[in-house]
Amino acid sequence: MGSRDLSRITALSLKPERYYLDVLRGPPGFTAGLWIVAGLGATIYGVRKDKPINLLVFGGLTLVAGWVSIDKWSPLELVLFPVGGVAGALGLALLMLRRVRRLQRREHA
Repeated sequence: MGSRDLSRITALSLKPERYYLDVLRGPPGFTAGLWIVAGLGATIYGVRKDKPINLLVFGGLTLVAGWVSIDKWSPLELVLFPVGGVAGALGLALLMLRRVRRLQRREHA
């Protein structure tokens, strides 16, 4: 158990919001910000270009990254699971919408 582990345990037991504020200022916070920006970019691209598969792949990879970060004792899972869930859900919704549109075109043709 290293000094970082002890400091995290102490910070969480005393004032958890203070620990997460400190994390946001460091490299994990920067990485979390990059994941959020990447999620926004993937979402905008997928919705505008009607590319649900890109959103599904990005959402799946983000969820896997969140799952892996749980074992690393990293607070990134707090960002990765929501970003991956939203991207994956939007991708699934776009895929279903595309399927419905395709079926409607076949009925009218």
